[in-house]
Amino acid sequence: MMRFLIAILAGILGAGLGLVAGWFVGEFLAWLFEVSCFEGACGYFVGLIAIIGGLVGLVAGPLIALVAGRRRAGREAPADAVPGRARAKTAGQFVGAIAVIVALGAGGTWLYAWLADDSLGGPNRAPPQLHYEIRFPAGTALPDTAAGVDVQLDTEKNQAWGDLFDDWTRRDGDRPMIAGFFELYFRASSRVLSVKLPEGPRYIFVLKLPRAPGQMAAYTDWHPADAVDEDGSAQPRAASGQEGVEIRYRVVYAGED
Repeated sequence: MMRFLIAILAGILGAGLGLVAGWFVGEFLAWLFEVSCFEGACGYFVGLIAIIGGLVGLVAGPLIALVAGRRRAGREAPADAVPGRARAKTAGQFVGAIAVIVALGAGGTWLYAWLADDSLGGPNRAPPQLHYEIRFPAGTALPDTAAGVDVQLDTEKNQAWGDLFDDWTRRDGDRPMIAGFFELYFRASSRVLSVKLPEGPRYIFVLKLPRAPGQMAAYTDWHPADAVDEDGSAQPRAASGQEGVEIRYRVVYAGED
């Protein structure tokens, strides 16, 4: 078992050294043969030589480690040991080591791509939508058209302006409401939604959503504004809780509603 693990480590080390050596060899050959760099041709050439070097190192590393280990074990083997069985075991360990290294490389590549991909929805799926409703105190005058409502969503990745539904004005008893949605294109650790009517300050809400939210069957409870940005103020102030402006929201994926 120890010899097998050493073969795996030797393959990883050999692949790394082979890539580096292949890169330098490729650079030298590109200079020696004056490979054109038009449209990146010299870069592709160097990359190809580096890959070949990595593959050579991947094969040579485990092979050298296993052959050296077998010779060392052969000197310690009993006189009645079967040579063919030892060769078969070495060949099996070599194939197994290569398979493990390839699997580790493929798994690492997939994990890196998954962690680095900040998009929501996937390549063959529409991004989810954040549906929201914002209600105001009784007597608040809403604008005549949706163009008079300014709703924004800020994350560490982007800033977006929201769309309102066709039936964007609604009522909850005597309290007027507006309703709309945002496309959520990115995973984000923070999402801040703000709304401003023509008359009045901008109300700011810190949404309580995970980095990659899933489908939500229903709207959240109503949450009061977290901050208020008065016209002409240097910075927003913390909301007092008496503003009477509240939000609720849900995340909807296409085909799951």
